[in-house]
Amino acid sequence: MAIFAQNSINVADESLVSTMAIAALVLGLLGILTLTVTQAITRSLRRLQQQTQALRKSEERFRFALEATDTSWWDWDVKTNEVEWSDTFDAMVGRAPNSYPKNAASFLSFLHPDDVEPTRTKLYDSIENGTPYKTEFRFVHPDGTIRWIMARGTVQRDENGQALRMSGINLDITEQKLAEAALKENEATLRLALSAKTANWWKWDIVNDQMYSAPSFHDLLGRHGDELPKTWADAIAMIYPEDQAKVQAAVEATLNHDEPFKVEFRMIPPNGEMVWIADLAALERDETGRPIQLSGIMIDITERKQIEEALQKSEQRLRMTLESTSTNWWERDLITGKSDWSEQSDYLLGYTPDSYEKNQDIFYDLLLHPDDRERVQAGVNLAIATGEPYQDEFRLVRADGNYIWILGTGHVEYNEAGQPVRMSGLNINITPFKEVQLALAEREAMMQALFDQASQFTALLTPTGKVVKVNQRALDFADTTIDEIIEQDFWETPWWQISDQLKADLKSAIDQAGQGIPMRYDVENLGNHGQQVILDFSIRPIYDTDQRIIFLLCEGRDITDKFRMQQALSESEERFRQTFQTTAVSSALISLDGKFLEVNPAFCELLDYAPDELKDHDVAKVTDPNWVPFQEDLTQQLLNREIMAYTQERRYQHRDGHWIWGLLNVSLVRDAQQQPIYYVCQIQNIDPLKQAQEKLQEVNIELERLTQIDGLTGVYNRRFFDQALEREWQVAFRETESLTLVMLDIDYFKLYNDTLGHQAGDQCLRIVATLLQESVHRTSDLVARYGGEEFALILPRTNLSGAIVVAERIKALMDDKAITHPTSEIANHVTVSIGIHCAVPRSELPLASWVKCADNALYQAKKRGRNCYVVLEDVLSSRGEVDLNVLITNHSARFPLNNCQSLS
Repeated sequence: MAIFAQNSINVADESLVSTMAIAALVLGLLGILTLTVTQAITRSLRRLQQQTQALRKSEERFRFALEATDTSWWDWDVKTNEVEWSDTFDAMVGRAPNSYPKNAASFLSFLHPDDVEPTRTKLYDSIENGTPYKTEFRFVHPDGTIRWIMARGTVQRDENGQALRMSGINLDITEQKLAEAALKENEATLRLALSAKTANWWKWDIVNDQMYSAPSFHDLLGRHGDELPKTWADAIAMIYPEDQAKVQAAVEATLNHDEPFKVEFRMIPPNGEMVWIADLAALERDETGRPIQLSGIMIDITERKQIEEALQKSEQRLRMTLESTSTNWWERDLITGKSDWSEQSDYLLGYTPDSYEKNQDIFYDLLLHPDDRERVQAGVNLAIATGEPYQDEFRLVRADGNYIWILGTGHVEYNEAGQPVRMSGLNINITPFKEVQLALAEREAMMQALFDQASQFTALLTPTGKVVKVNQRALDFADTTIDEIIEQDFWETPWWQISDQLKADLKSAIDQAGQGIPMRYDVENLGNHGQQVILDFSIRPIYDTDQRIIFLLCEGRDITDKFRMQQALSESEERFRQTFQTTAVSSALISLDGKFLEVNPAFCELLDYAPDELKDHDVAKVTDPNWVPFQEDLTQQLLNREIMAYTQERRYQHRDGHWIWGLLNVSLVRDAQQQPIYYVCQIQNIDPLKQAQEKLQEVNIELERLTQIDGLTGVYNRRFFDQALEREWQVAFRETESLTLVMLDIDYFKLYNDTLGHQAGDQCLRIVATLLQESVHRTSDLVARYGGEEFALILPRTNLSGAIVVAERIKALMDDKAITHPTSEIANHVTVSIGIHCAVPRSELPLASWVKCADNALYQAKKRGRNCYVVLEDVLSSRGEVDLNVLITNHSARFPLNNCQSLS
């Protein structure tokens, strides 16, 4: 289908290109043909009509091809963000026609959430970088149905390379995707089955809760027929009870988090012999991500498990033997340097007895910890030299890189000559004791550090309040030492000398804590040089194992800054509350979701509402429905601290229904953790100002109009004509389009004025101006009074034939009106002479010459007897130079181009 749709698109594109090429050729010929080829133009127009009909048929075939192949076309105007698409698109997204706005936002809202950002990225990458738009995504129907779509598109750009439009097609490939998913499912099952040489495959249909398995699986379980599991619950029930929770947890992790399903467990067949199983499975999901099937294989690993269990028992027996002998002998021949030690020592260090040669170098270089070598060797040498017993603690390095602590002892043996010949002794493994010792020392240091630094004030007292210990921070704060206050009554120490009442309160609190009642309160604490802090102070009893109070623990946390901040905050909130209620500015507190929290009297007076009528209501209740309460970009800048506030003009609805303009100022209030809590909105009534601005704008518009309009005739004046001509000339030059200028003069107007008077002459000018306005039918055409009895018409995008149609229409209107002219030398009514200049602007024919050309044509019309029009059209000569040809026709002729004369 996709190939057929693409061929249809190519055919339609080729037909479109062919037709447009012929149309462009015809339009080009119309610009340069002379008046002698009227019949040829008619034939060309007829051919163009035929080509247009052919194009429509081609478009119909293209539309039928799209409908037949589940394909829809789309066209996105990048500038306006408007999107057009075919009727088949509605069915593709599962929506009724005209039930949603046609724009990019609607398109993105139809996408599966996982596809929104990738699709958006590819769209804008195509627009910005020219990357071909080619992607696949999913549409989600209102009923939850998923449709897979393949999209293709191209970008159309202007001459500056800026993107104008993006067009393309969407092809429904859902059936293809479903087929691919089914194929993958079959491949997965086949792959698992083929890999299971000694395994047994099984499959769980999650949607229908049905279990399927291979015949070999039945033999493994020792169950057949109705004894086989039919549901997942049946399968779990066959697992050893202690392993069921483990298997269920592994399944849930796979279903919920896509973790690999790999688990070992036990099953008990009817014969009672336990079987160990290694289970591997793969999860499959549908296009919505819902799990639909779990397929796997089971491998009988009973023999392997039996071997592992036997090995573990052997290792355990060996470990118990080694651990039971914590003392090992050693000896050293001082004459030969040879050494020996028990095999238990080798095992203790992770070696076997034959792992190395036992000598002095091996002991010092391999086994002894590098940091202990110098000290141990010095101790041994001292024992040999003095005969004193040897004893030291040192570390030996195990084969795995860890070390153990040893208490080594030894003595030296001498020969008859008094020479040392042998040294022997015992090595005792003291690692557990050393670890406890080190841990206790570390814990003591940590507890001391915590005691000293945990709080501003920490003290340990006897149950009666005598000082036992005080942390260093508190001692430094009072510039005292523990020796100066030890065993003193706590309330008599330097910290509590602010007042007798403070001392009495502390003594009372200690008495209650000594009775088992924890105490906590805020208290002032005195430091060195009269420095005072506020503490969050607590006293709690410490019990021994017999629940007797043995100590009182006092802790004080410095809350001076917090206390002062809270005090300042309370004062600030009170000032804010007073200001909020009394200010003349209309103010409101708005929640983060746009609801009124509180309004002041000025706000209620502005809109004539009571506070209770607005509280907890949405801000939209009183705001212009065409306005979002807080612009998203500005609000986000507030939240990001990029701005402190923003100001905008907005409309608010009074209780009686009329609208009031207000100048809105929005700021954000945060809590102590700098989290936003609500907005503060202040509104200044600027309705009188807006009304004055609107009045001023109306006056300015009227003044602008008066500066552009001729006061007598009501058409545009000369000043506006000059501006409009320059503007239209630039547009035509840029777009290489024809531009026509018509100059018109009333014949024998001076005689008319002299005979009938100036009032009649003014009335004649007004009538002629009205007729000229009736002669043009496009809003882009412009009629102006050029001066005196002379008028001018600017006709954008008008070729020679169109200009002559307008001239003929002017003549017909003048004849129909038949304004009496008693002194005209050519007719008994008012007539006009017309000069027409038509061309495509080029650098060889600047704007300055444009009016002159039209004026020359008007001059020729007067010269040839008036009451006619003369056309001045410029074309390029064969030498590439500009030839100006004046084509003259009598006013009574009906465009007889074949009778025109050419003047240089």
